[in-house]
Amino acid sequence: MDARVRFTSVLQLTRCSDRRYRLFMKPSRIIRSSDRDAATSNSGAIPGSTFPQSESLGSTGNARPAPDHVRHLRTLGNGRAATAELVEARWADGRTELYVEKVFAPGRLTRCIYRFAFASPFPYQSNHDAIWTCFYRRRVIAEMLEGQAICDRKPASASVALPAYVRYDHTRRAFVLAAEFITGRGPIPTSSEVIAPPLHRNDALSNDAPFNAPPSYENAPNKNASTKNEMSDLLSRMRDVEQSLIDWGLVGSGWQVSPGALVSTANLLIKTHPSLKVFRADNSDENLDEKHLPHERYTIIDLESGIPAVLLWRYVWQSWKQGSLFPFDDLEPTTLRASSQQLADRLVQIGETKRAATLVADVENLVTHDERWKASEIAPFRKPWTWFSNKRRQTYRQCCVDRWQRNGTVDSAFANQLHRSTFRFAWFWIVSLCLLGSAGRWLRSCLANEQHRQRVRKFASHSRTRSAYWLRFQNGCVKTWKKQQRWPRTPTTAMPGRRQLSRISFCTNRILGMLTPAAVHRYCVDQHRRRRRNRQFAAFLTRRGYQIAVGRRAFRSRIKHWHSRGWLSDEHATELKAQFSGPQLAVYSRGLGMHLGIKILYPLMAPLKVGGIAVAVASGNVLFALVPMFALPILRTIVTLYSSIANRSLNVPHRHALWIGMLPTIGSAAFIVQMGATNPRISAFLLRDLAARFARRIPIYGGPNSRTEHAALALTDRWLRLTSTYSQRFHNKNNMPHTSSPESPAPDSSVRYRDGDCLWWPYRNVVRDAFVIASVCCAVLYALQRSLSDAASNPWLTGENGALETLQFFTLVATALVATFAFTRVRPSRYRSIAFALVCVAAAGACREIPKRRPSLPVNVGDLNAAGGIEFVLASNTKHAIIGIAILVWLARVAYGWVKFPDDRRFWFTPSFVWPAIPFACSFALSQFFEHMKWLIAEESIELFAYMMMLTTAAWIVKNASELNTPNLAVIGNNPESPTRPNDCRLKSRWAACKKAG
Repeated sequence: MDARVRFTSVLQLTRCSDRRYRLFMKPSRIIRSSDRDAATSNSGAIPGSTFPQSESLGSTGNARPAPDHVRHLRTLGNGRAATAELVEARWADGRTELYVEKVFAPGRLTRCIYRFAFASPFPYQSNHDAIWTCFYRRRVIAEMLEGQAICDRKPASASVALPAYVRYDHTRRAFVLAAEFITGRGPIPTSSEVIAPPLHRNDALSNDAPFNAPPSYENAPNKNASTKNEMSDLLSRMRDVEQSLIDWGLVGSGWQVSPGALVSTANLLIKTHPSLKVFRADNSDENLDEKHLPHERYTIIDLESGIPAVLLWRYVWQSWKQGSLFPFDDLEPTTLRASSQQLADRLVQIGETKRAATLVADVENLVTHDERWKASEIAPFRKPWTWFSNKRRQTYRQCCVDRWQRNGTVDSAFANQLHRSTFRFAWFWIVSLCLLGSAGRWLRSCLANEQHRQRVRKFASHSRTRSAYWLRFQNGCVKTWKKQQRWPRTPTTAMPGRRQLSRISFCTNRILGMLTPAAVHRYCVDQHRRRRRNRQFAAFLTRRGYQIAVGRRAFRSRIKHWHSRGWLSDEHATELKAQFSGPQLAVYSRGLGMHLGIKILYPLMAPLKVGGIAVAVASGNVLFALVPMFALPILRTIVTLYSSIANRSLNVPHRHALWIGMLPTIGSAAFIVQMGATNPRISAFLLRDLAARFARRIPIYGGPNSRTEHAALALTDRWLRLTSTYSQRFHNKNNMPHTSSPESPAPDSSVRYRDGDCLWWPYRNVVRDAFVIASVCCAVLYALQRSLSDAASNPWLTGENGALETLQFFTLVATALVATFAFTRVRPSRYRSIAFALVCVAAAGACREIPKRRPSLPVNVGDLNAAGGIEFVLASNTKHAIIGIAILVWLARVAYGWVKFPDDRRFWFTPSFVWPAIPFACSFALSQFFEHMKWLIAEESIELFAYMMMLTTAAWIVKNASELNTPNLAVIGNNPESPTRPNDCRLKSRWAACKKAG
């Protein structure tokens, strides 16, 4: 069947050579060719209207006039060079349309990079020809992509958001390019739904579900998972478009759609259409092949660069061939004219004469404006053989005068003088180089603008003028503060709406606006906001319900964000919200909310970390650098311990949250990981969201819909699959049925039995793990000491508050925290006594490691330097008091246990209890011997080994708390068929060993 299909910006079907077809779809989806041609071929220069704070640039070709009024709706995004804003444009005839305006007001870094590369201001902000180059570049690329698709009778690889008009914004002193508003989305990740498959049994999410066993999974994949890799399809389209642009001579535009640029995927939007079917006019059963009817439309929304394309060698080489060192939206005029003429000839052959004429005219306008733009810049590294060209000098002078006149620096009379006199232009150009910034522009206006001089004289001689100016300046600042949410939009008693502020109040707000974030400024000046924040902070510290609500609000906000991006379906979003409930997840939600509340200290901790590193370098004491780094982890650990103690009756595990919360930076994800014990799907979703947010904040290479974001999600998916597989295998291994056979291994030698009671105590593992950890730490510190200094007597490693003593101090602090957590986890009295003893010994040892205060302080700078700088010290009386209190508390606990638990008395005098203290005592005996022999490194290392044994013992109690809480196996009975027999493989082996021991 011979059919000729022509695709426009959406999809359009025309008559065939022998049959007639109809396309059934929504009327709003169809764009007629006549309407499209009328929209793209408004020939003639139509002068635009002038309206407040904006200037129409008229039309140099087929552009529409600028609107009479523009109403800002919302900001869509902020890039390196421009801000995308959704606006409602209104013309004098009452016509209104929605457009996306790109306001080219780049930041200081972008302007500095461009000025370094081309010795000129950023062109799209201030150059008239550069902004029109952007306009015609979009039109030419759109027409060539569409024209090639029409000639090849296939859908276009992508479309382009067509430009509408160009105007100049006097308020922001920047050009604005308006383009059509495209409703679309970015590519959805391959596994858009949560990686963890649904739970196999329904009771895994119930309130009675056990916490110590991982849930079982189904082997079937999640029905909501996205099976189509949209990122691969998008990259394939981008490669086709990039190659087409380079072949056509639009070399610089290929950078915006190059897959090699990690953030270029954000320059395209995907719009999904419903399924389309084509039926014959005679209602026959024969249908057109539907594989040529695309269900997705790719639209390029950004073709303007922010920085030179120096990150890909391909574009650097293309720029060098054209005589420019740095590539920036370059094009090859000869290749572009030849390729556009060839395409126009093909269009004429199929009857598209009007489209071909429009394409040729737009290409000529593009080349003309591009040549004027490049000639109006100094650009010492671009075609140096044209530096002394008379045409280039005249173009550069014209561009500078137009920019000064547009900014109000010079008036028309002085501009004519600059055009006539080369000496006057050179003099004013040198003055412009010397007087930079807002103050420099004001001084230059005093020299070259008569109206500005009159305003200055009037301001100096009339008090009413000064008052009016001051009020107008205040109102402008207040308007800016309201836009930045630093100031309430509705007038209050403390901050009136129209009434003039006092000078002290205004100056204070100016200082706060320059030095503080918007939230801090609003808190300081808005009493209603301050009162509300104080109530929220008090509720966060005291109310359990509010803490839970904070965590749930954060979770629901992430669900809403993913759903708005199309990464979650309606069904799956509702399912996740429903699963985030129950008493167990309420505990974790509360902990998550409290961890998020600790983040309020982040702005305070950043300068403390920098200052601590500086003091540590100056004093040689690494404790100053480590304390600010571990301040937030310590707070998170305290919150986790409090949550564990407060919810010990529910037997909710906190092991993962405790260990991960101790890590800097990533410790805020502690309770997110811990949620995997109850609901792995919730945990997996939050971990993927955390990885995506981290990737979006990476400078230069990050951002939404970038390849960096999708790569972070892919890595997180692999890690989740790996951990899920490992957890499942470990769980299946522990739940294998136990069979007694001659080949069965003998019970572990670390298991001790006495009178039918099993005492599982890993002597060898504790000593081995402590020795390995202490050896690695000592080796690393010794290597650092040898690499940083050549002096063997350098006290950095073994001196007071040295690296080894600092590590010992933090080991003891960690032992105290972990032992406290172990005390709350285990229920048998004997293990609680061990944990309590570890807490007391660790507290006394940590106090012992802090050096004593010197009896006399130095009185001059020399003595201060001789004293070794600033150190953490503690008075002897205070140290002795703390150690004494720890000993008394431990003795009180011993007395309490002696009276309360008489069955444990004989246990205290057995080798099972005495044996762990033997290596600990031997370690301290060796340390005293090494101290007598002046072997400082050996002394500190053996002490570190002793402290590590305490830490590993406490960690072992936490790890095996569930098994230690199992009732005495001797009371199970001798009936092998008893229903109370343990199901766990390890407990079965212990039960069999106890039974064998009699």
